[in-house]
Amino acid sequence: MAVGDIMKAIHQWDVTWSSRLYVGKSPFEREWRLLLKALEYSGHGAPWFALAFYLLLSIGVTSWTVGLMVLLVLDVAVAGSTKFIFQRHRPAYNTNDMIMTVSVDSYSFPSGHTTRAVSLALALPQLMSLSPTMTMFTMVWAIAVSISRVLLGRHHILDVVAGVFFGVLIAEGTAPLTALALSLF
Repeated sequence: MAVGDIMKAIHQWDVTWSSRLYVGKSPFEREWRLLLKALEYSGHGAPWFALAFYLLLSIGVTSWTVGLMVLLVLDVAVAGSTKFIFQRHRPAYNTNDMIMTVSVDSYSFPSGHTTRAVSLALALPQLMSLSPTMTMFTMVWAIAVSISRVLLGRHHILDVVAGVFFGVLIAEGTAPLTALALSLF
């Protein structure tokens, strides 16, 4: 089997299974959509940037406030540039009702909500010395946000898988970049 055939088969699998998981085809679509939209808002970049700016202004420069800002900037840079490079369109059944979007948000690969949720769930426990209970909560939240992207029809499965991969890389890059940023203050 040629590489092109393999890529076509993977793409077809991704499109088919993503469509099957989309809740818009469910008799409970209205009930599910409310929960899924709440998860979508919780992973949106705008509230996280607002929180980071508020914390920087109210608490000041600390390792975790700077770390949060570094993570968010890194997330936008990685997810945004990757979306711009690949320009994969969102699923055809996606409802275009997302709020506060920019041009690259019209693209699907990778899921920015997933990169953000995963990187936050992995980095926040170290940045803020979270308890095991809070760490588990952030992990469950990140998984829920990631799954919601496919169920809402915003992304294909492989967009979310790539978002998890990039989220791990972003979380790993946050600590050294935070140390560099703190050395500049």
